[in-house]
Amino acid sequence: MLRPVCVPCKVEFRSDKNGVPYVQTRYGDPYQVWDSDRWRCPSCGATILSGFGMKPYLFKHDPHFSDWYSRIQEDPNIVIEKQKEGV
Repeated sequence: MLRPVCVPCKVEFRSDKNGVPYVQTRYGDPYQVWDSDRWRCPSCGATILSGFGMKPYLFKHDPHFSDWYSRIQEDPNIVIEKQKEGV
């Protein structure tokens, strides 16, 4: 299987960390949380997320969202989607 390629360096990214929480936002608020894998360019150090799960594992409408989300926020690897322009 081909891995993502760093265009400036022309080398394949390498898997760096599995199980990185990725938080999608809606209107700037957390909406759903996905499990992802972080990849790093061995040359320049750029990172990307890939290998997302089939579906989010936490949704805003889940009854215990606040409790779970507060625990997820403690993960130093968490990536929170930036608010989109014009939203």
